[in-house]
Amino acid sequence: MSNVQSTALVSIGLPTCNRVAFLEKAIASVLAQTHLQIELIVSDNASSDGTEQLCREWSRRDDRLRYLRQPKNLGPTANFHEALAPARGLYFMWLSDDDWLDPNYVSECLSAFARDPKVSIAAGRCFHYDSAGRLLKEDVATNLRQPDVAERIVAYFTHVNYNSIFYGLMRTELVRQVGMRNALGSDWLVVVWMLLHGYATTVETTHVHRTVGGTSKSVRNIIQVLGLPKYQMLAPELTIALNSYHALLRMQWPDGADYKTRRDTATRVRNILIFRRTKVRRFMPRALKIALINRFATADAPATS
Repeated sequence: MSNVQSTALVSIGLPTCNRVAFLEKAIASVLAQTHLQIELIVSDNASSDGTEQLCREWSRRDDRLRYLRQPKNLGPTANFHEALAPARGLYFMWLSDDDWLDPNYVSECLSAFARDPKVSIAAGRCFHYDSAGRLLKEDVATNLRQPDVAERIVAYFTHVNYNSIFYGLMRTELVRQVGMRNALGSDWLVVVWMLLHGYATTVETTHVHRTVGGTSKSVRNIIQVLGLPKYQMLAPELTIALNSYHALLRMQWPDGADYKTRRDTATRVRNILIFRRTKVRRFMPRALKIALINRFATADAPATS
């Protein structure tokens, strides 16, 4: 690891609300990192359980924990922003309040940046657990190093599922530029912004451990918690496809890609998501669905509006 990475301050934002039963494990895993230059920003969304007492006890024991208590519940998206806003580190990552990290997580992710300056987001492998702590599965690795920005983005949407790469390390200045939208698939759009600026890599030598449940236990629950229009429950996956399409047209591509390139890429992404994730897939043979996805994933795919 270069000297810049080895001495860099890393900010970890931990938004929480009424999850005191899980929170201590998340906090302990951050403050036990082998990379010592850490600041942990806990943004408490007006919890009514023992969250405040727990966080204040930890902050007295370790001044790297900065506890922010919101005067009222701002909603989950705004609380994600509150966990990011005061970050002082060169690098930043979010951690859910029911997840935890291996002790070498930050140092190994920093090493990925040191090995390749083109990396814009680096995460460890992800294990998923149920609420009782039983291991359910290990998520697939996300390694996107295509030189062409459009092909990198299309490859991401062709394979994204649980989107564990979102809980990786990113440069703070880049995260601030994109923020989090209060919309379905907003975590995907954060990753897209990172891919516009560099590569995504999964580090095989460390893990993030994620508990299945909470806000993300179902799409219906996400829509309710985010306060989104109820009609989105009728076609949530189509909503994500359209959100992604419009975001790709709206985002500023750093290489100055023209409108046609952005439109064609957005259209390919929209079509891939429609065939991969909406109920359209139930009405066609699996082989045809795969063929269509692969067709739209190729560089010469037709861009039909």
